[in-house]
Amino acid sequence: MKSLFIIILFLAGCSTNSVEKSVPEFDHNRAFQHLVDQCDFGPRNPGSIGHTEFSNYLEEYLNVLSSELIIQEFSYLEHLTQH
Repeated sequence: MKSLFIIILFLAGCSTNSVEKSVPEFDHNRAFQHLVDQCDFGPRNPGSIGHTEFSNYLEEYLNVLSSELIIQEFSYLEHLTQH
């Protein structure tokens, strides 16, 4: 009985009802430009100017894509150890 239930769930998950799945086309040129833009900020370790500038850039970019963007602020203390 348990096996039959699992098979039914599997088949239901594989059905292709009338729900059309939209997959955006990947634009490799745009993706590479995003990579170049990110690298232009230089080192982006927390607390650096590059980190702050990239955070602002990313926030501006994502605000265009969604009106419900939530920025979660946090602080991080990096512990350096010497060997």
